[in-house]
Amino acid sequence: MDFKELLRIVQRRWLTIVVFFLLGLLGGGALTYFQTPQYESVSKVFIAADASSGTDPGIGALYAGIFAQQRVSSYADLATSRELLQRVISTTNLNLTPAQLAAKISASVSTTTVIIKLTVTDENPAVAQKIAKAESEAFTAYLVELETTTVKATIVDPASYNPNQVSPKP
Repeated sequence: MDFKELLRIVQRRWLTIVVFFLLGLLGGGALTYFQTPQYESVSKVFIAADASSGTDPGIGALYAGIFAQQRVSSYADLATSRELLQRVISTTNLNLTPAQLAAKISASVSTTTVIIKLTVTDENPAVAQKIAKAESEAFTAYLVELETTTVKATIVDPASYNPNQVSPKP
């Protein structure tokens, strides 16, 4: 098939092409319109380990940095642990199961950092912020309870309030 043949087919079938294009556009628009808007709240937790081990403060600080960096991915996985989610539910009086709450929360770590980004998505921006605040506070306390070494978890970015929907993006 060459370009001339393609043009002849388009000329003969232009109405069919336009109708299917408009149906696709209409379907996509309807799907976007009927989706429930989602809002997001983000908080960040900084992880530090005790640097006072050993006689040389430089070695202690190096050990603490390596220790924190190795553990931070495991800590991020704990953000949706059943025990922690149950604490958040009881603190916020949410009518959710731990599994439902886990679907609203994600934790991520940028490579070579010791900062855990907690992101909460909900249909209501105020509820997303409320959950993110409770999650970050419970998360920092939970890490200190779990760790046998001296670990300090500090909220460096409190839960944000974002009135703009993050999904769907028309």
